[in-house]
Amino acid sequence: MATYKSPRKLDLQSPAVEFIEHLTRKKNHVSLFFAAVDLRFEVELKDSQTMTVNILGNLISGSYKTVTATFTVGEDTTASCLTYTFEFEKIKYNVNDAKIVESLVTYIYLSDVTYKTKVKHNSIDAAGYPPEECFKDFVNAFEVDDEVKMGGVDWQKKTFTISVPSMMENFETIKVTITVIPKNQGSRVKWTIEVEKIEDYTEEPDYFLFVVCSIRRLHATNHPYQRYGPKGFMEIKVLPRSADLYVRVDLPGVPDNAIRYRVDAVRQKLVFFSGEESLRVGVKAEDVREYSGSAGLGCDCCQITGVDAKMKDGVLRMIVSRVNKDRQDNKCTHFVPPNAGKSGRYDYRLSSDERYKYDVNSFNMDGVVEEHPFVVKGHKDVLALQQTSDGCVHFSVDMPGVCGDDMFLLPNENEIKFYGENKEVYEHDESCRIFIGAVDKRACCAYGIPLLEHNIAWDAEFGVLKVRVTPPPRRNNNN
Repeated sequence: MATYKSPRKLDLQSPAVEFIEHLTRKKNHVSLFFAAVDLRFEVELKDSQTMTVNILGNLISGSYKTVTATFTVGEDTTASCLTYTFEFEKIKYNVNDAKIVESLVTYIYLSDVTYKTKVKHNSIDAAGYPPEECFKDFVNAFEVDDEVKMGGVDWQKKTFTISVPSMMENFETIKVTITVIPKNQGSRVKWTIEVEKIEDYTEEPDYFLFVVCSIRRLHATNHPYQRYGPKGFMEIKVLPRSADLYVRVDLPGVPDNAIRYRVDAVRQKLVFFSGEESLRVGVKAEDVREYSGSAGLGCDCCQITGVDAKMKDGVLRMIVSRVNKDRQDNKCTHFVPPNAGKSGRYDYRLSSDERYKYDVNSFNMDGVVEEHPFVVKGHKDVLALQQTSDGCVHFSVDMPGVCGDDMFLLPNENEIKFYGENKEVYEHDESCRIFIGAVDKRACCAYGIPLLEHNIAWDAEFGVLKVRVTPPPRRNNNN
């Protein structure tokens, strides 16, 4: 029996013992990226600090007799973590064990993310989102979604139902009822699932990710794959209890030590910044991005007195100190600079219809994606794809703020799925950011060769996921 020991522990956001208890509350779990018949996990609690996972499905039965993983609470007292071991009893020996390992580890990682952030699997909060507008946008988004069928829309109760034909392989019935209710100054979106199974082992899908990701037309307008967290290429806000400004600028691809910035010497109201990507394999020199831009004050009464800047994982963060040169109390009446940037946000406009506060037509419902305003050379798109002369396809995806250890790649026969989430949230950011998406096989496959027969390699640095898809060697028909 082959044994695979992980080269590193799996860090958790939630307490490890508490998370094991949470995950083992039910036995059967379904992979987020495969149907239950292809890949599922049977979880069993051994003791308060250990759980075992039997990995089953069509992806397993053709190459393995058994695959079992054991997760144990780590001994590191300064952090919450799990150590894990996989045991494979193989039928074939030319199979990729790492794919199985990554599928389960990713599932556990995503489960930890949703558990730690207290997002229940049957509800999600939308702070600052009026219930009427939230419900309208849900309905509009699902109406144009080819993957779902919608019915039973009740505008008074703010509820409707959807079914998912593509997920019916193991079910007689899947019906999701979605309801929007007021919550503080925003909304809470709740859903219930009615399921009639074909097989007893089949588990309900995890609809947290399904519901969030299905609203593809409500993505951040600056990033088609960002599903959660602060939006926009730039964010500027006044820090509480001080006159300082916090500035966040997304500059994916720029090394941590390659950023340049300066304050304008004359008026002392602007911070200029610039940086360049490092050249990498699969990218032409003329496509390497160079950035240049500025951020600053929106008033005439203040001057910049200092800048504390840090570049990490493709994000420049600056604390800009300022002083009011005209008032002794140092108070400024212009709290939000006019160049704070609206990129990535939904352009809410007041409605001319007195029955509604907002104009629903003002929301970004057309899938429009903005170009990066600070790119002065190179591509401005989030996703860049290039084929080289050796037949390889190279593509990159910007995930600013996400380190390489927090990006995941999961290919299947139809597409290459990716996921990223910055686990370390900077103290002045409102939350983490989550990126989810996929590249279709038609964009990266050699003609006539299945995607999974390609060699798919990837790495990540400076907030950019980089993938290389290499076709298999050509067969010599003369031999």
